[in-house]
Amino acid sequence: MQLDRLNSEGDGSILYPSGRTAVTVCKSASGFFHTFIADTEVFQVLCCFDTDGVGSVNYAEGGNPWLVTTKANWMLCSREGRIEQRGSWPRTAKEPILCQVTPELTVTFVDRQHILAAFSCADVDRRFQVGEYLRRVDGIAALGTDAQGRMQLDIPAIRQRISSVGSLYTSPGPHHTVTTQPGLGNLRSIVSKMDPASELRATISELDKGQVRIAGLTTLKHTYGRSSGRSTRRPGSSASNMTAAAGAAAAAVGSSTTLKHTY
Repeated sequence: MQLDRLNSEGDGSILYPSGRTAVTVCKSASGFFHTFIADTEVFQVLCCFDTDGVGSVNYAEGGNPWLVTTKANWMLCSREGRIEQRGSWPRTAKEPILCQVTPELTVTFVDRQHILAAFSCADVDRRFQVGEYLRRVDGIAALGTDAQGRMQLDIPAIRQRISSVGSLYTSPGPHHTVTTQPGLGNLRSIVSKMDPASELRATISELDKGQVRIAGLTTLKHTYGRSSGRSTRRPGSSASNMTAAAGAAAAAVGSSTTLKHTY
């Protein structure tokens, strides 16, 4: 029985010696869909990935997810379902994560574009790149075919794109490059890259100095004496002392402060 039934374009299936389906590869306009199945009576998916490198690797025993990739992030889980590692794209660590799913199937994960599934059984030994499928830009490479059926390539356009972009393929997407994220958490790095002579940089510097002066102020507690419902506003009284202290604090921060007291 022929186990490897993939055609010349990589589309088709691979069988176990038992006759059960081990691998299915479905080709589409956007790339390939890969599914790896266990050699058991009950249907069980061991691994599956779509054309965007989104999918999962599952434990053979129990079926819990082992490695999960989405368009936003990735995670590595234990057999009990606890998340042991997780991260977003791009994955900075380039050390491969090895998942020995079964004796026949091993999955090596580096990032969303580099996920390798190795299947070896009987006389079949295949390597599948199941990560994100890079798509060639339409209308650049091929001009058509000649009378003998040979493809005619637009060599000048190919050379121009490679020199300007570096590849015939479209960009892998925003997850492949580090993008500066907005928000307060990134404000310090944004300010550090500003021109020291800019007005905004000077304003931020003055605000920082003001915060330092404010942090150095001491708040004093005052006791106000009351007599027959009338307040005491004589020189040297508590109210006069507080007014003087408030005036000194306002001068320290470079702004005017108006305090209203009701006695």
